Amino acid sequence: MTVTRSQIAAALGRYLDARPERAGDVEALAQALDDGGGPDLASRQTLPLHVTASAAAIDDLGRVLMIRHRKLRRWLLPVRAPGA
Repeated sequence: MTVTRSQIAAALGRYLDARPERAGDVEALAQALDDGGGPDLASRQTLPLHVTASAAAIDDLGRVLMIRHRKLRRWLLPVRAPGA
């Protein structure tokens, strides 16, 4: 599933509504979104920034689903680039 610019902009807007003091932290993303004809922000090939997504699945007992990364030998939350 590919994430659209409008979905990214909506998520950023909700984030800034809740945390306006963080506007400086996401300025580069906001500027990239303002450039309507710019690069695909959901592509991992887009540099210097692109959007990725993660999720935390938590059951009723508070256990968190994590995935063991074989190379890093660490437990990580599932992460995936939109559209990958």
